[in-house]
Amino acid sequence: MSFFKPAEIRAILILSALVFIGSALTLLKRQGRLSSLELDTFLNNSRYNYSYSIADFEEEKEETDARLIKEEAAVTENSSIEENIIDLNRAGYFDLQNLPGIGPVLAERIMAYRDSVGAFRSSDELLNVKGIGKQKFADIKDRITAE
Repeated sequence: MSFFKPAEIRAILILSALVFIGSALTLLKRQGRLSSLELDTFLNNSRYNYSYSIADFEEEKEETDARLIKEEAAVTENSSIEENIIDLNRAGYFDLQNLPGIGPVLAERIMAYRDSVGAFRSSDELLNVKGIGKQKFADIKDRITAE
């Protein structure tokens, strides 16, 4: 003897699945395995002119980490460590975050600006990105280029 009709059972199962998915995404975000930027991109790809999946971010992070390890290995103990110059037109999401004061949100804004307006003609054009003021630009201007 069942208390629910078949249509009610389907509705309960669908609602339960949605609650489970929402809980899983929230748990991943709290554990730091999924940033809010990746979650926004995952849930709302139409918000940007381009679409990145979580796998793209992970792949780019692995490539960036591997490149940084290789660059660090090339520096000898006796030589001074030179800071890498980052090309704004070629830099990826994680490359931009290596600049002082540039976090995930600003890196995303820089990439969105580059995708909507086109290539940076000069590094001064970075001042057009929301969140990049004169002081932040002064802190990073020696570490960026626009080629």
